[in-house]
Amino acid sequence: MDTILFFYRKKGLREPEIEPVGLKTYLLIRIGLDVDAGIRKTESADGDAPEEGRPSLGTERQRHGPDGNPYRLGAVLCHPWRTFQQNREKREQQRRERAYRRKMEQEEARRLAERERLLAETEAAIRKLASELEELADGWRDCYCVYEDSVRKAVMEEVLWRKYFPIEEFSGYRQQFWVEQLFPKAIWPHFIILGRADGVLPVIEACARRMKSLRWILTEAEYDEELAAFVEDFYTEYGLAVELQLLEDAAALKRLRFFCKEAVNIVDFTGEAYMAVSAVPEGSIWLDMLSVEEKRRRIMARGKKITYFSMKEIWKSAQKRCNCPRLP
Repeated sequence: MDTILFFYRKKGLREPEIEPVGLKTYLLIRIGLDVDAGIRKTESADGDAPEEGRPSLGTERQRHGPDGNPYRLGAVLCHPWRTFQQNREKREQQRRERAYRRKMEQEEARRLAERERLLAETEAAIRKLASELEELADGWRDCYCVYEDSVRKAVMEEVLWRKYFPIEEFSGYRQQFWVEQLFPKAIWPHFIILGRADGVLPVIEACARRMKSLRWILTEAEYDEELAAFVEDFYTEYGLAVELQLLEDAAALKRLRFFCKEAVNIVDFTGEAYMAVSAVPEGSIWLDMLSVEEKRRRIMARGKKITYFSMKEIWKSAQKRCNCPRLP
């Protein structure tokens, strides 16, 4: 049985929030992380030293001339008292420079010690989290990680994360099993399919009886003999003609406009974040099969009454179906 480790961002946590959710056919484990205050990439101690308190270098050179020679104007100016005063100022300058270097060395040692402390704390936290999740998942076999974008950006930059989580990121959205998880959200009789996924063919057949129209938009490269045969057999079996629209390339998707008279189910396998939704009728349902978060933000920002679904959204809000113990 597959296990999905779903890492999402949750502010205000002092430690990761772990919640096992039994979903019968697979195990979902949600992990809330405050990536702003918790596990993150430790800042480097390297950098420019602070300038505060730094002695003015070159003071003697400026005072004595470009070559630093106090006798430059001739012996007549080399009064014994002047020479004594210059030597005293030089010794004071050297003393200040030595004190400044000691201060910088101490500051550097403090920064290095703080960096080592933070690295040790981070490693301990990641190791503890990995141990708890491995126990819940009964090992890493058939286990996949899914990250919200903000969480992924934070943890993937952390070398220690990759050390303790040697787990493949989930990429099976196009498989029939996962298509079947999301497809029931399509409640309208009119369908538009964007892109191609082999896992969708049997799912389409399963709900063919309730379809009134099916428009399939894909690139010329995605159209092949298998799909052509499916379209022909679909019409023979169910009496519904599939309206095919072939595009030159994926870039054409950005210029695509969905002109429909009624609310429609848009089944989207493109993975494209920037798509026009202005012509989509209100009440339509958008199934983002590849869970592109930027696409959700853009659809929601339009202010149109379009209902958006993705597996990430389902995983984030899934309710428990079994009494899995919560880790202390």
